[in-house]
Amino acid sequence: RHPSVAFAAGFIALTAIVGSFVVASLERSSRLRTEAESERARALGYVANITAAHVEYQKSYNPIAARERLLASDASLRDFEWYLLAAATRPHGRAFPGHEGGVRSFCWSEDSTRIATLSMAFELTVFEAQSAKVVHRRPSHGGTRVQMWPGHDAFVVDMPDGSIELRSFRDGSILRKVKIGDVPAVAMCFTKDGSRLLAALDDRRLILIDFSESEEPNITTIGVAARHVTELACGDSHFAVAHLGAEVELWKWGDSKRQCLLGAHAFVHGVAFDPTGRWLVASAATGILVFDTDDRVNIQRPYKISDLGGGRPIDMGPRGDRIASSYFERGVAVWPFVPTQPSNVLKPLRFRGHGSGVQIVRFDASGRWVATSSWDDELRVFDTQEPESLSWSIVLPSAGYRTKYVTNERVLCSDWRGNLRVFEIGERASSKSRTLPKHHASRIVGLIELDEGKRWMTADLSGSIMTWDADAETADASARSLDSEILAITKYDEERAIAATADGRLHEVPRNAAPREISRLESSATAIARLPGTSLLVVGDIDGEVALIDAANGQELWRTETNNTWISTVAVAPDGSWFAHAGDSCRIEVVDARSRARRHELFGHTRTPLSMIVSPNGNRIFSCGGYERTLRIYDPHIGRELLALETDHGALFDLDLDSSGERLVAAAMSRRLVVFDAPRKDVAWELDVSPPVRIDSITRPPKERTK
Repeated sequence: RHPSVAFAAGFIALTAIVGSFVVASLERSSRLRTEAESERARALGYVANITAAHVEYQKSYNPIAARERLLASDASLRDFEWYLLAAATRPHGRAFPGHEGGVRSFCWSEDSTRIATLSMAFELTVFEAQSAKVVHRRPSHGGTRVQMWPGHDAFVVDMPDGSIELRSFRDGSILRKVKIGDVPAVAMCFTKDGSRLLAALDDRRLILIDFSESEEPNITTIGVAARHVTELACGDSHFAVAHLGAEVELWKWGDSKRQCLLGAHAFVHGVAFDPTGRWLVASAATGILVFDTDDRVNIQRPYKISDLGGGRPIDMGPRGDRIASSYFERGVAVWPFVPTQPSNVLKPLRFRGHGSGVQIVRFDASGRWVATSSWDDELRVFDTQEPESLSWSIVLPSAGYRTKYVTNERVLCSDWRGNLRVFEIGERASSKSRTLPKHHASRIVGLIELDEGKRWMTADLSGSIMTWDADAETADASARSLDSEILAITKYDEERAIAATADGRLHEVPRNAAPREISRLESSATAIARLPGTSLLVVGDIDGEVALIDAANGQELWRTETNNTWISTVAVAPDGSWFAHAGDSCRIEVVDARSRARRHELFGHTRTPLSMIVSPNGNRIFSCGGYERTLRIYDPHIGRELLALETDHGALFDLDLDSSGERLVAAAMSRRLVVFDAPRKDVAWELDVSPPVRIDSITRPPKERTK
């Protein structure tokens, strides 16, 4: 009856409906925004933990703190970089546990099969070196130091009552007991032939025990040290006496005169002679110093072979070719010993695994194994032929250029001369390789797998294309050739590849037919990749532009300019939702494949990225910066760098992942195939199985990064 009332009621109802819809939309958008912000915060927290773990491991030399950071990271976001660091930060070396209070002293047997140790609780134990099995153990023994007796399968133990025991490595039985004084010995050292034992007593007396007699040994006092002795070293014509927090004294056998080599505040911790007895190495506060005992004029002017490792325990290898030192906390370093040449330019091999600072370092008789002890109640033995690092490498006959994982976990690697090698990579530092007959006269620019892994296709810079039988590893009798140089090639499907030539053309290259031209570009394409599930090609050219080309009809669908003068590499997501490109601006751009809008810009590279791949799950981008010598890992969804791994193998030109995503290989300029392992298994360690970090342990601050 009242139209105005009906209109008002309808208007109110419509307003209510629209209002509820708007409120619901706002709530939904707010919820989505909150969820997105929460996801981004989780991802950024993961990035922070990974970065901190890498700094703790690589810069601060603290694997335990690195493991704490890794365990604090979100388990749902863990990927290649997490497992790579997890594998590197687990304790290395063979552990010999069971030393209550820490290891006080230890020594190797002469045949390197057994190790005798004394704990802070005065417990004497002999282990088998290979299995860490206890051979015999004597609780409450009371000894404080052990020393291997050269020429005998025995060791010496000093006792608090001023006597020494000579015990067998086999059963721990006492072979001889000698009274050397009224006070205990604080340091001992045998001569090379084992006929004489030099001992420093607690009252600073130096005594020489001659075991060359068949009956009772002859004990002679040869001098008195200036201060309390902490370390002794015996050479052929001299012996050295070290004082903790003070200098080194050089004595000549048969002469009561001594010579002070360093000042009173040298803070010397360890001394050792090389096998010739000429060179004396001392670990002082200023670094590791070498004295030439034959040069009486310049003996006060030592060579400094390293600024690192000063004031730390050291040992000389039995061949005199390298030195071991605990120059960083919780581990040991081994580097070549060149007496008259500084070793600062040589990178040492690093071995970690202790929960506290290393107190004693000892090589075995072969020089391969080095044992270390710490206050974390463990003794560890490291194999110096298997250095700890985030990567390892395989030697190539010449500089590597392109690499590709193929079926049966084989790796193809080409060099700058057109040679092609096949690698079967096993566990760390183990591989088999073979060189295939040479069919390319110039550098191979592309390696492709076709026909579900049954065929390979290779293309070189001169325009030659070769198809290979993957099982027989043999090439076709004749090669196909294009009219111009091939700059890039990519797989299109199991039967075809797409090649880009220097004259600006794109060619379809079937496996068993002649190539045909599908498109002609304005500029030469330097990088090419296919978007999965489509016929679209992502093409980067020599003018720094990126285009989308439809391979079905050769039409150009989209083109854009970038901040590059040329595009060096492109990569696509496995689901085809985005692609990435990089060039000489050193930046990587992630672009949405549908809207063509830029999602993220990835920074970090200082040189042009030469190769870029995407992980099988699409969550990581791996790129190598050529002469930058760095492998970088990015998260394309949040646009952040996760890890930057610097290598010592020169420029990295190409990289690829295996099918499991657990191993990455990179072709390097230094004639190396660099391997990064990130195994998903054997990483289920927890913090409670790791020894605690001592409060008094010093952690080196991170080094400042330079260009």
